Amino acid sequence: MVNHAELPVSNSGVLERCEITWPAEPPWWLEIQLPDGERLRVEAGDLFDALLELRRRLEADGRMLVCQGALPDVWPSGMSSQMSGGRIAYRLGGDGRGLERVDVFDPADPDEVVCVADQLEGVASRRGRFDQEIAGRAARSISPELVEEAKRNPGGWVYEIEGDFGPAEAIPSNAIRGAWKVDDGGRIVGDLVPNPNFRPERVRDSD
Repeated sequence: MVNHAELPVSNSGVLERCEITWPAEPPWWLEIQLPDGERLRVEAGDLFDALLELRRRLEADGRMLVCQGALPDVWPSGMSSQMSGGRIAYRLGGDGRGLERVDVFDPADPDEVVCVADQLEGVASRRGRFDQEIAGRAARSISPELVEEAKRNPGGWVYEIEGDFGPAEAIPSNAIRGAWKVDDGGRIVGDLVPNPNFRPERVRDSD
């Protein structure tokens, strides 16, 4: 059995209606059909991970999926992921506890949704830590700044930096979290290539 839903996608502030589909049982995947007929399909360990990956791909083109799963305070628990395949998550309170169950594919206020990177940061802030679970889902997190940088560097690489550095400052190798490959169209592809010399504690110590 395959489920269907219509969701808006924000494209430079303009809302476009798109159809998404996903299975009722594993293996889990998520597919979206865009207004121009293009289809994007991702596969993941659960539907929430699939949603994160689909949003990352849309963000690379300047689009944002407008749904409950894209709110800054929405995150699944381990039990909700197991019971629902990642479709049910919680809105978190300031202490990181789940206050309200939500269907991640339900519509949301377009003014409240955020990019994946900001959502991960928001959840970590509410929990008071960037724990292993968040880190696992963040492994492919791409910020809007990196998306723009990739557009300026087709066929090259963009680098994820820890800390604040001015345009004229030399960036130490231990401040580089890793690198993303950019295709000829200026889109980030593949996974983050980690920098083995990355030492975030040393970056913080030097601030």
